[in-house]
Amino acid sequence: MTYGESGGTIRAGLTTLLHQHRTQQRLSNNPGRSTSHTLEQRKTYGTQIRRYRQGLLVWCHQATVAADPYLGANEFFDHHNRRKADGPYDLLRKGLERAIDTSTAPLPPLEELSRPHEIELVESWRQIAAAAAIGEHDFHAGAGHGMLSAAQCHTVMKDVAAVVQALVILDHRYAPTPGWEKLRNAGQLGWSALATGLEASIGTPDYTVDHRGWRPPLRFIRGPARPGLLGVLQAEQNLLVRLSSSTAPINLRLAASSQMVISATLAARTTNSDLQHQWHTRAETYKLIGHALRDVHPGHAQHGAQAAQEANNLIARTATLPADATPDERMLAAFDKRFTALDARFADLIENGFRNNIILRRTKLPRIDTDSPALVKPVRGRLAPIVKANDSDLLTIASTRLRPRLGSSAPPPRAADSRASLYVALVTEAPSAIVWRRLTPDAGSTEGRRPSL
Repeated sequence: MTYGESGGTIRAGLTTLLHQHRTQQRLSNNPGRSTSHTLEQRKTYGTQIRRYRQGLLVWCHQATVAADPYLGANEFFDHHNRRKADGPYDLLRKGLERAIDTSTAPLPPLEELSRPHEIELVESWRQIAAAAAIGEHDFHAGAGHGMLSAAQCHTVMKDVAAVVQALVILDHRYAPTPGWEKLRNAGQLGWSALATGLEASIGTPDYTVDHRGWRPPLRFIRGPARPGLLGVLQAEQNLLVRLSSSTAPINLRLAASSQMVISATLAARTTNSDLQHQWHTRAETYKLIGHALRDVHPGHAQHGAQAAQEANNLIARTATLPADATPDERMLAAFDKRFTALDARFADLIENGFRNNIILRRTKLPRIDTDSPALVKPVRGRLAPIVKANDSDLLTIASTRLRPRLGSSAPPPRAADSRASLYVALVTEAPSAIVWRRLTPDAGSTEGRRPSL
C-alpha cells in the first residue's frame, strides 16, 4: 500500500464520517435487534474510537516530521527561505505532539485493527486506523525526509492539515459520546492546521508523491500452472521473485530472452496503441540486453538456476497460448506493473553486477595463448572489471532504456478526487460544528472567540 493508497483510504473514511450526523443514535442502534445499546456499550465504543483516533494522530505527527521541508535545515537554508522559527508547520507538529502526549488512549492493538466491527460508525474508524497503521511504513520507504521534492513535501503537509481539521470537527461532534476525551487545545490545533493548509497551497501540488511509500514484497506463486494468460503472469511474477543480486550473466541472459518474447507477444495481442508501442520498444530493449550479455563473462557468482527455470516456464507458456487469448484491461495493467518492476530489477542487477565484479569483461592481451590446444593459437585474454559506464553497452542500455521507466512522471489517476471530497466536506461541516478558541498569553483559554488571521 503506497502513500496514495493509505492516504486515500484515510481521506475517504473521514469524508464519510464528516457527513454522518446523529452519532449518538448511530452508536445506540443495535443491528438486527429491536433493543438499543446500553450506556456501558456506547462507552466501550467511544473508548474504542478514541484508540483509533490516537493511531491517526500518530500518523499525522509522523507525516509532519517526514515531510516538513524546513525541519532540520541549517542557518543558511533558513535565512534564504525567510522561515520563521514558529511557522505553521512547526505549530502543527507541536500541537500534534501535545495532543498525543496528553491523551490517555493507547494505540489500538493489531487484533482490534484486523477484526471488522458490527457498528458501521465504528467500522469506518477502524478502516481509517488500519490504513494509518500501514501508512506509517511509507515514511521510511520512499516518502520520508530527504526523499521528497519540495512540492511533494508541501502536498503531504496539505494532506495532513486536512486530516487534522477533520479530526477537530469530529472531536467537537463526538463530545456527548460516553467515554469520550476531547483533544487538548482543539481550537488552536484546528487553526494551526488551517494555516498549514494555506501555506502548503501556495505552489502547485505534486500528486506524484502518491506513487511513493511501502509496498508489500511479492510472493512466489506455488502450485500448477494457471491456464492461459494467468499462467504467463504467474511465471512472470515468479521470475521477478527469483531474480537475485547473485544471478549469473548466463541466467540473466535467459531471463532477458523471456522478457523479449513476452513483450513482443503481448504487444501483438493488445489493441491499446500506447501499450503496443511501449512493449515493442521493451522487446527491442531486451534483445539488445541479450546481445550485450554475450560480451561479458561471469565473475565469482554462478547462481540463478531457479530464475532460469522460471524464464524457461515463461517462454514455454507464452508459446502455447491459445490463439484467442487476448488480455483485458485488468490483465494489461497487471502485466504492465510486473514489467515495470522487472525493468527496475534488471537495471539493479546489471549495475550491481559491474559494481561487485559479478559481471566481467574479457580483454585481449598483446600476446599469443601458447597453452591453447587449438592448431591456430588465439590471442591471450583476461577477465577484468569494467571501470567506466561508457566502456559497456550493457550499462548504457540499463541507464538509458530501463531507468526511465522507474519513476512515474504523471500522478496516479483520480489522485485529486479524495482530496477534493474531503475539502468539500470540511467546508460544508466546519462552520456549524467547530467552536474555535485560542489560548491567551495568560494561563487560561478564551472560549468562543475566533482569533484574527
